[in-house]
Amino acid sequence: MFRSVLDSIPRIATVGLHDDMWVAYNTANCSVYKAWKGSVNFDGAVYTTVHGPQPSSIGNGWFVNKHDNPWLVVVGGKEEAPKVQYRGHRFEKGQVTLNYELQLADGKIIKIAERPEYATKGDDPNEQIGLERVFTTSDVPEGAQIVLKTNVSSISFENAVETDGQWQVTGKADREFAGLKGLDLDGQLTLKSNGSTHFAAFFTKNR
Repeated sequence: MFRSVLDSIPRIATVGLHDDMWVAYNTANCSVYKAWKGSVNFDGAVYTTVHGPQPSSIGNGWFVNKHDNPWLVVVGGKEEAPKVQYRGHRFEKGQVTLNYELQLADGKIIKIAERPEYATKGDDPNEQIGLERVFTTSDVPEGAQIVLKTNVSSISFENAVETDGQWQVTGKADREFAGLKGLDLDGQLTLKSNGSTHFAAFFTKNR
């Protein structure tokens, strides 16, 4: 994992989960920027002593997040856009966890830890691959719900999204790429309060 400018966007935290899965987080809004199959072009003064260029992602994207402000907190049926703060990351047993804080208008702070991981369907390496995200929330006030607005691309069917949270699809569109047909979804994931929520999307087999 490293932090840098990526694709001309500052403050990106990039994680190599697998040869088939890179994921980058925008630490400004505490959410995924992009997931892709490929690599990173480590260009720029830090890596090549050449000033001007910056690191960039190489390869086809599984999906690119389209929500600039993805977090909502719902209290008493009213939505509030919290102030978000990235609080770094930690490694445990070879897995990385990213830490966020959501500050409400009354000053209360909700903590979120997100663990991304490469996932497959079954034990066969030729099966579908996917991105698993596990969110753990704490200090959630009574009666409050945390909602993440997110989109999912490169999937074959709606049931390619698996979660034990509340997932509401708000939009869908067909997609065709390199002769392959897929589906793009837009939706809202309501996380479990003061608990862990699993969310995974499994992508089309060929990419």
